[in-house]
Amino acid sequence: MHIDDITAVEIELVEIKDMSTDLLETFSLLFRGAKDRVFFQNTYRLTQPDMGEFTLFLGPVDIKKTDAIYYEAVFNRFRNNLNQKEV
Repeated sequence: MHIDDITAVEIELVEIKDMSTDLLETFSLLFRGAKDRVFFQNTYRLTQPDMGEFTLFLGPVDIKKTDAIYYEAVFNRFRNNLNQKEV
């Protein structure tokens, strides 16, 4: 995760949670970072070897663990087939 143009820190994807419904596709990504420094809610540039570079809006979340600081990205979108008739 790139904090600015110079500084990057490592975070680890630890959970993918699917909360989709008939109307919405909804999922969250939970990342674990070092516990010695908290980064505020913001859009961050991430780099991953297989996926390349992309941006995510991440925010710290309290999951009642003290081993690290956890960050979450949440995704929501309406399903495409809402207005289509069944054939």
